[in-house]
Amino acid sequence: MSIGWKRSWGNVAVVVGGVLIASVVRARSPKVQPDLPSFGLVGIAPASQFVRLNVTNMRVAGLAFLAPPGTLMVGPCRVSLIFGDGQGTTLKRSDTHLAPGQSTSLDLMASDLSPLFAPGRVEILPAIERSDGCILAPSVEVVATATSETNAYVLRKSANGNGFLPAYGLVGMAPASQLIRFNVSNQAIAGVPRFGDCNVALTFFNARGGPLKQSGEVHLALGTSTRLDLTAADLPPDLARAPRVEVLPSLEHNGTCALNSSVEVISTAGGQTDAYAGDAALSTN
Repeated sequence: MSIGWKRSWGNVAVVVGGVLIASVVRARSPKVQPDLPSFGLVGIAPASQFVRLNVTNMRVAGLAFLAPPGTLMVGPCRVSLIFGDGQGTTLKRSDTHLAPGQSTSLDLMASDLSPLFAPGRVEILPAIERSDGCILAPSVEVVATATSETNAYVLRKSANGNGFLPAYGLVGMAPASQLIRFNVSNQAIAGVPRFGDCNVALTFFNARGGPLKQSGEVHLALGTSTRLDLTAADLPPDLARAPRVEVLPSLEHNGTCALNSSVEVISTAGGQTDAYAGDAALSTN
């Protein structure tokens, strides 16, 4: 890509293992960090689903800047992923060190829940805590235990999302039965004549940092859209045979345009949308 290209995601993700899982304890009073992304309650049927919390420490190549609200530098940090019951009790916790460009995940399964929870449905509160300076891109997924299919995908854009920073966290699919579609539209804005045509490039990266599929440079006229699908046929054999694959969508663009994007997880058999997430705000660089 040329130097003038801007990324909606700074770099690739590397899944980090070796996390420390704590037992059920009374939640501590967290330090308030207003720029941290946050989520509301998310529900699962423990007999057939689990919930996954992902977070990526963004790496923005060639940039050294203060992240909003002006107090944090891009760099490594310690991150805590937490599932609570919404009443102040921690159900599961993971603490790890993330260098820029690295990611980690935490799953909450039926086996992590106390027998006191109702068997039909449980509401869970995902949370993230951070020490030191970093820019985090999180996501939450609801996954079918039997098939590894994505039933829901939610992202939360924080104050850090502004064009060259991430719009999406990791998103997963079951390659045997699902595909992931990455859409982008060049949106016309009434009364703003400076926005026009631009060139875009869509990419799916794997968890080790390599590109799985790229669209190449696409000219996107004002008011038009394009998309990129990732299917089992696009994966190397080891990933295509895996029950579940996590990938990170990335968008680059060159020109002055207002882009709106979305990610869909689609059933390959029937074409039904199993999960969907869209940008919380336009990227207007």
